[in-house]
Amino acid sequence: MIKIRCIKGSLAKEEFCFHTSRRISIGRSKKNFISIESNSKISRHHCILEIVPPFTVFLHDLGSRNGTSIGELHEKKISFVKVTEGCYLHSKIYVRVIDHIFEIQCREAENKISCSKCDKTISTRECANGGCVCGSSTICDACFNKQLTTDKNFIDNLEILEKIDEDSVASTYKARNVLSDCKTFAIKIIPPASLSNEKQHQQFLNELKIATKIKHPNIARYLGAGFVAKGNCFYIAIEYVRGTNLDEHLQKLQRPLNLQEAKPIFFQLLDALQHLHSRKLVHYDIKPTNVILQEDNKVKLLDFGLTKSFEKAGLHGLILHKRLKKTREYMAPEQCCDSSNIDPRSDIYSLAATFYFLLTQRNIFPGETTNMLHKVLFTPPIPIQQRDPSIPLRLNKTLMKALEKEPKNRYQTIAEFSEQLREDFQII
Repeated sequence: MIKIRCIKGSLAKEEFCFHTSRRISIGRSKKNFISIESNSKISRHHCILEIVPPFTVFLHDLGSRNGTSIGELHEKKISFVKVTEGCYLHSKIYVRVIDHIFEIQCREAENKISCSKCDKTISTRECANGGCVCGSSTICDACFNKQLTTDKNFIDNLEILEKIDEDSVASTYKARNVLSDCKTFAIKIIPPASLSNEKQHQQFLNELKIATKIKHPNIARYLGAGFVAKGNCFYIAIEYVRGTNLDEHLQKLQRPLNLQEAKPIFFQLLDALQHLHSRKLVHYDIKPTNVILQEDNKVKLLDFGLTKSFEKAGLHGLILHKRLKKTREYMAPEQCCDSSNIDPRSDIYSLAATFYFLLTQRNIFPGETTNMLHKVLFTPPIPIQQRDPSIPLRLNKTLMKALEKEPKNRYQTIAEFSEQLREDFQII
């Protein structure tokens, strides 16, 4: 368990206990998990804590006006330093949000955790991100990956051939089924938080069981999933899709797509999302690298609901911290603070940000990709017409509405968004 206790401020003596992974926000707005309305110097969304019991807490300051500080107790006095980037917190460290001080209480790591194969010391961070516990022994990431590719019985009847991708949730491998004509699959290997429990494992697998029922020509199929006890990891078998993701496609072209090139991609993705949403499923991680363009110009949407299912089961580890490195500009604002509030309107935002990128080869925000959490929450996107004056005004208006910060101000359904885009392209 990880406990956060307020020791100073209007919330003094309040305690918040976490037994499973959770992302929480602190700020003046009532939308925050910890809402502090008493001080106007506290930003509406001030900072985020990613909590991964029992060892790890990660702090993100959201570019707050007056900053977030961390400190330790020395001779009965807490010495604070301002956080300039995200940082890991350990037990008995203090977080100061203006006039409020919170004490972080988490379990200290055992004396020394060593890899049972190479004797390397395994950090608590590595444990918190999963993959360090294999049965009754411990194993580092490097030895785990080696075992994965050399042990032909790691997953029954599946031979791991090569690693083809890695993202914030999983590593993806090309594999073949040795019993069914050596058919090729993509296999995602997902390490849960090291001390997750059987109930969480089953909840995640139940979520994925629903996903295997989805069949659509523009969605890569989930074929099955399971848990490998000896590797302490999940595996998901997915349709192997040949082609190039949209980010790589634009890099090869060395230019953005024109409207005629983009049109079929837009409407295939809109149709795929409408299929998901009609079944009350949210993709949650739409971005150019999750869309594969095949040789026949058909697109396939990858990884639908995977991140959401992982977080919903309390197994997310430090997904936001990892996602910010690669996919931050496609995240809807509400995804940054609390994943429990996500609905189809978040997909609409991410899809619009993807469309924007395809037409401009640039992200929706000004400047560099520094302090992206603050930009996602507070900075208005640059109108796409400013990036490219040839973009029609009505298409600019449609995309900007889909990119509104508040979900209530966006298109409320993917059908509504799709209908408006069809009208736009008929006139263009």
